[in-house]
Amino acid sequence: MKVYISHSTENSSAALKLSDALGKRGFENWLKARDLPLGGDWKEEVDRAVKAADAWLFLIGPDDSDRWQRFEFQALAEMELDVDPSRAIIPVVIGNPDVPGFLKTRQYIQVDRIRSISRRSRTKRCRL
Repeated sequence: MKVYISHSTENSSAALKLSDALGKRGFENWLKARDLPLGGDWKEEVDRAVKAADAWLFLIGPDDSDRWQRFEFQALAEMELDVDPSRAIIPVVIGNPDVPGFLKTRQYIQVDRIRSISRRSRTKRCRL
């Protein structure tokens, strides 16, 4: 399964921890901080990765106003009507941020902060 991880610059370290934990559990994942090639066309690479994913995780924190993550939101929102319902869109909410419109109706994972990933992360409210 390929997982796309969207995050703001503010949540880069949390995204890296989540990516490592998913990788250890056998999930291939795409993270712009690690997988965006130097000199690559940012929009093209993100579009390609978003379309290739089987699931999308969106890390949303209280201080998120990152233009790059808004671009990722837009890329997925534009293709959401064509998304196979078996492909999961999962918001991971850190603290109490404003959740973007197209994610407001989705079941999400609520975390206080991301420190480490544990098996308890299967619950709706967890410590990551």
